[in-house]
Amino acid sequence: RVGIHGRGGESLQDALGTASSHGCVRTDNATVNRLVRLIGLPNLLGVPVVITQ
Repeated sequence: RVGIHGRGGESLQDALGTASSHGCVRTDNATVNRLVRLIGLPNLLGVPVVITQ
């Protein structure tokens, strides 16, 4: 299992697109907010996601 999360605090200084976690998918906060709007909370928690190019 991995998490998809936005950035806050000190992680704002980590550039996206670089390896700096242990499997989590880091994305900008706008994308996380869009997922919440599309899927809704608490439905978003534990939703299987397939990531493709």
